Amino acid sequence: MHPGKAFKTAKQIFAKVKERLGIVYHPVGTCKIGHDNMVVVAHQLKVHGIKNL
Repeated sequence: MHPGKAFKTAKQIFAKVKERLGIVYHPVGTCKIGHDNMVVVAHQLKVHGIKNL
C-alpha cells in the first residue's frame, strides 16, 4: 500500500503522504426556491424557463 515498505518512520510516511495528497474540490451552489420573482425553482421543484426539467 502507499507509500510502500521503503518508508519506515512516521516522519517519512507523513512526508510522502503530504507530497501526494490532493484536494477533491466539488463546486456547488444553491438556487432560491419559493413563490416570488427571484426564485429559480418553483415549490414543485420545476426550474423556471426550462420545459420538462
